[in-house]
Amino acid sequence: MTDPSRGIQSTEPIVSNEMKSSLFWKKHFKRTRDGDSSITWEIGASLTDDERKAIVASVQEFQMGERSEGKNLMRFAIQHAISSGDTEYPKALRYFIYEENRHASDLQRFLEAIGEKTIRKSWINRIFSKTRRLAGLELSISILVTAEVVATVYYAALAAATDSILLKSLCRKILRDEDWHIQFQFQRLGLLRWNRSKVQNRFAKTLHGVLLFLTLIAIWPKHGRVFRRGGMGFRRLVSETFCELHVGFEWMDRNSYRKGSLHNSLPSTRDRCHLRPETRG
Repeated sequence: MTDPSRGIQSTEPIVSNEMKSSLFWKKHFKRTRDGDSSITWEIGASLTDDERKAIVASVQEFQMGERSEGKNLMRFAIQHAISSGDTEYPKALRYFIYEENRHASDLQRFLEAIGEKTIRKSWINRIFSKTRRLAGLELSISILVTAEVVATVYYAALAAATDSILLKSLCRKILRDEDWHIQFQFQRLGLLRWNRSKVQNRFAKTLHGVLLFLTLIAIWPKHGRVFRRGGMGFRRLVSETFCELHVGFEWMDRNSYRKGSLHNSLPSTRDRCHLRPETRG
């Protein structure tokens, strides 16, 4: 069985039931970088006292988590490009990292608009960062996409937790980006695991589920107020994030592409799961 990551930069699948090339992803992230103007900052930022107490510390930590130079991830990606021949992958990943940092910049701008500062230390982010440094590309992506999965549910809850038009708009913009991020990262995991047995891939998915559940336990004490204010207790948080995870597994599963079972356009994971419709847009 051939490894589809070899030479994949020379093709550019158009429909979503094909594995998208690194060239596609490079062009996509470059296009979103050059064309982004969807946040209307002129409307101003404001929070009620109750909103401020519930969400500011949480947003500060997520803002820090969005910010990264991605040095170790890029190092792993370059090594992978050399071994696989997929020379477009590091370029696509660099644009992806830019988009993540734009999220951090937008959240920082919002925090500054309401008179709050960013933070520089977080024990959760420190653990994630140190673990990624010790990992290879596959584990680094697994950890990163776990954070992306949690983020899709978090920003939906955050949008539901506030009446701030600006913050809602910012959350919706990030959510649209996260849809693409999840597909990008899970498809790369699928390529890395393409030639493995069903048993090996099933075991990897089980470990990923364990990682996600432990992450939810870790973040709940700090961010539970945002989720609850957005109408989501811990049990529902687990249900929603695991729904997102299984949508990601579809992007990763090579059988989905062989059978053509994926939709012909990018599915919104929130459409597949049960997040509040007012958070979409």
